[in-house]
Amino acid sequence: IAMCRGYPTFSTRYARGNGGNGTAEIRLDSATGTLVGTLTLASTGSWSTFATASTSLTGASGTHDVYVVFPGASGTGDFDWFEFTN
Repeated sequence: IAMCRGYPTFSTRYARGNGGNGTAEIRLDSATGTLVGTLTLASTGSWSTFATASTSLTGASGTHDVYVVFPGASGTGDFDWFEFTN
């Protein structure tokens, strides 16, 4: 992704059937690379009920591979789609 084109926001449509909150990290160049955003994924009550979450991306410029990392246990979330917007 060419971050220099001005993509300050990452959004996703997701489902989370587990209770409590999950986390998704947006990182650059590797699964342990620079952290540029964190999403909190609240329970949607079912794996077939979807919600939208967004986070601001900070500290990103230039062209990078982008990794979405789920640092918690399995069952953090199910992404339907995601997008970078300006």
